[in-house]
Amino acid sequence: MAGTEKLTPPVVGIQQATQNATNYLESLRSFMGGQICDIRLEEVELSEDERF
Repeated sequence: MAGTEKLTPPVVGIQQATQNATNYLESLRSFMGGQICDIRLEEVELSEDERF
């Protein structure tokens, strides 16, 4: 039946997620007024709807 298929959530590896976060912070650097260094990943979890 159409519309009854379960969607598979997008999966992003930890390294890619960290790189995405780094790129995002780098895009905000001019607003934060300085260099960004020593970025660390603290926690990884699925969103409540398990899509992200």
